[in-house]
Amino acid sequence: VHTTNINIGFDNSHWSDEIDNFLEDFNSSGEIYSCTEKKIREIEGVIKKTSLLQNEESYSVITRINVFALLKNILDKSVGRQCYSTAKKLILCNEDISRTNKNDVGALHAAAKCGNFDALCTLLDLGANVHALDKDGNSALDVCHNFACQDELKRSNVDKWTVLMRAIESGKSGVESYFSYRKLKLSMDTRQPFPVWFKSMYLHEINTVPDDWNWGEYELESMARSGDLLSVEKTNGSPDYSCALGSKPFTDGKHSWVLQVLKVTSMWVGIVKGLTGDGFSSSPGSDCDYMIAFASNGGDPVTVGDDISVQRFGELKYNTGQLVGLTLDIEGRKLTLTVDDILVAEVNNVDGDSVLPYVCMDYEESVYLISSKYTKPYSEAIMPDDECAFQNELWKVDVDTRLLQVPSDTSVHNTFKAVDFQLVSGITVSSQVLAARHAVLQVYSKLRREIVGHDPLLCLTNNDGCFMKAGDDGGSLYCGRNLGTDVIPNSDGRCGPNSGPQCPSCEKAQNMKCKVMFTNFSSSELRAQRSDECANLMDSMISQQSDINASNRRGRTALHMAAEKGDSALVLLLLSLKANTA
Repeated sequence: VHTTNINIGFDNSHWSDEIDNFLEDFNSSGEIYSCTEKKIREIEGVIKKTSLLQNEESYSVITRINVFALLKNILDKSVGRQCYSTAKKLILCNEDISRTNKNDVGALHAAAKCGNFDALCTLLDLGANVHALDKDGNSALDVCHNFACQDELKRSNVDKWTVLMRAIESGKSGVESYFSYRKLKLSMDTRQPFPVWFKSMYLHEINTVPDDWNWGEYELESMARSGDLLSVEKTNGSPDYSCALGSKPFTDGKHSWVLQVLKVTSMWVGIVKGLTGDGFSSSPGSDCDYMIAFASNGGDPVTVGDDISVQRFGELKYNTGQLVGLTLDIEGRKLTLTVDDILVAEVNNVDGDSVLPYVCMDYEESVYLISSKYTKPYSEAIMPDDECAFQNELWKVDVDTRLLQVPSDTSVHNTFKAVDFQLVSGITVSSQVLAARHAVLQVYSKLRREIVGHDPLLCLTNNDGCFMKAGDDGGSLYCGRNLGTDVIPNSDGRCGPNSGPQCPSCEKAQNMKCKVMFTNFSSSELRAQRSDECANLMDSMISQQSDINASNRRGRTALHMAAEKGDSALVLLLLSLKANTA
């Protein structure tokens, strides 16, 4: 009966500032009012005596009073009753984000110093001054010792860190992505053709989809799979060897998958064909028709098959917490192995038809399937509808701008009419060509987004170096290892993986990183806006070609950082782009 009146209490547009101030002062204690008969009569009496409330109903007034009481209680818990009035004034004047103490330390410095990632991101989203210095001349980055917070500050241009500097710091793949995007951006600016390799990137992107396999058959006596079938572990030492296979064979195209090594002593990962029966409890290389398997302890990979050749690029070892990536190109007859994104081996003359992903464990060990992708074979690939979709010189800047605003999952046909668009030559294009140009620009835009920002959770590891992922509550991080009830009391011995107690290492890591998973209190729109600002700054510097010689607050440039890392190839590239050697 009173739902409508109660809802009015939440409708800010219904209430004037004068009434709100009166009701807040009326209930200065912050008491939460119940709708008892006594309280209703009391409020009805107040309404009759107060001209401001003559047109209001008791349930609406009680609800409005409780709104302010709840807000007051929330702020009380945060800053204490004695600071309530001051905090409220600062919030209403929008000065709480930028206010500093006598040492010129503001909220951003405080969040950076204690490693509170959630507070730091929220402050950045709300426009905290990233260039502010305290009395000693320290920026928020200078006082920060948490890796996730440091990276987020650098991403926000604190101390004039640029995207290129972050890319150099992140390693080879980051640098390659940055300079790939740089070439594409300059091609767009000058309306010159895209580099030849971009068409290959485009074809790969639009023809790559998530692969739908998980862990399938496994050694039943000693192994177990997680409920989501993404983790597999050996739970006891007998039999000596225990194997698990992917749930479906690979028959064509290119397959890539990444495994997080949760716990390892002696393990093999790779591909296999014809493993049945006793093969699930056999050592690698036994009871199968075909195999390529890489051992965690190094050494030559185990191979079963003809003419298999292995080329090494590094030490073939992987440890607990590392990411092991495998890519099988069936048509190209090639299998590659990466460890933490670094290529360590390439195997050629691979017979990849009908093989399955393979893992073998000797001791109590476990792995987690982080991701898997499938790229269609070239003969079945989706091809661009028209070659002119790649020819920048044919397209007006305003046409590209409008197409970039269309989301990737939206049909251009349904959003715009083809007659809206004309090429530079004045020729109206078909809807198919518009769709092809839209797809090309989406690949370009995706690379731009990936360079500017990332999800810090993707690189979170606990104190043992094991990858952590969020549980069902969105607030706890788990590594998923089975460490036993002695290590994790009051549990089944497993850290998560979706709920329940954490292992000591994950608990300690989460506390140190100040619950990186929590809730970001600012809106997703604000976060997207900050990412756009970062991307726009990067684009501006690339367009002006000032990114190469830009320096941070300490006077260090990209060339300084490349030289410090001993990356001679990058140093030569920067010099070729006229990097300042001063």
